[in-house]
Amino acid sequence: MSLSRVAAAAQSVAPKVATKGAIGGAARVLRGSVTKVGKMDKTAIVSVDRQVEHPLTSKLVTRTTKLLVHDPTNAMEEGNSVIVKACRPLSRRKHYVLDSILDPRENQSLPDPSDLRIPLPKKKSK
Repeated sequence: MSLSRVAAAAQSVAPKVATKGAIGGAARVLRGSVTKVGKMDKTAIVSVDRQVEHPLTSKLVTRTTKLLVHDPTNAMEEGNSVIVKACRPLSRRKHYVLDSILDPRENQSLPDPSDLRIPLPKKKSK
């Protein structure tokens, strides 16, 4: 048996060990928006919307699922659109890890309300 055949056989027999945060195989990929950040270290809450058919009326109804997502670099901010992937359980409720941030929003402060006022036209005197 050649050395390459032995190495290939050893790789096929060796168990695949997932490291913390690693994803093996075809993982479930979801897109959602970040709802809450900063309460827990390296964890954020992501809301994922899906549409299901109502059993009685047959209309589409939007259902929301809140997921705890592992964010190793604390890069997520509230309002970001993100892609998350399923992974092994990292804690009791945390089973997803951050894959990418689609819409990074800068820390934008709200504009001053006085700047938003539209001046009313002055009444003409008679």
